[in-house]
Amino acid sequence: MEDSKQTMDELIYTIDQATCGLDSALRTSGWKVDGFDVEVSVHTYPWGEDYSQLVFTIGMVREMGTTVIKTFLPPLIFCIVAGLAFFLKADKITHRLGLGTSMLISSVMFHLSQTSSLPALPSLILMDKAMIAVYVFISCSLLSTTIIYIDDEFWKDVDYTDIVNKAGLVVSMVLPIVVFIALFLI
Repeated sequence: MEDSKQTMDELIYTIDQATCGLDSALRTSGWKVDGFDVEVSVHTYPWGEDYSQLVFTIGMVREMGTTVIKTFLPPLIFCIVAGLAFFLKADKITHRLGLGTSMLISSVMFHLSQTSSLPALPSLILMDKAMIAVYVFISCSLLSTTIIYIDDEFWKDVDYTDIVNKAGLVVSMVLPIVVFIALFLI
């Protein structure tokens, strides 16, 4: 807060710690107030005028309970549905591709909807890291399906199809965990 006309020669803000605070009724959907800070600073403009400025900072954190369920349950469901492709036979290639691509599109849209309400951040948040792991899972599933399609249509090696399906399932389960841990440690 800063007066638009009175410089520091005419007005200097002070803080009364006894009456300064937040109303206990302050609520923001999905967020919890995590303290506040009040300070007075000097704002100097390029033309040489100094103004007293009152800065009131409110810390906000996401609520853990319902937020975790609403944030991480859908990506888990995306992975489960995309993973169902591994249990379909190779001749159901259109169904396998349909599951994978629809879950990839759904996960991207979900990720965008979750992060659109947040301010731009210079680094990845936990949600971004989890969604990257989901993208890796779904991409591995789609890659396995594509290799199976190529094998089934061009190479005609049924035993190789089973090997690719089993290896694809293992890689799709392990690689996202490795990626998530690597992103978490960075």
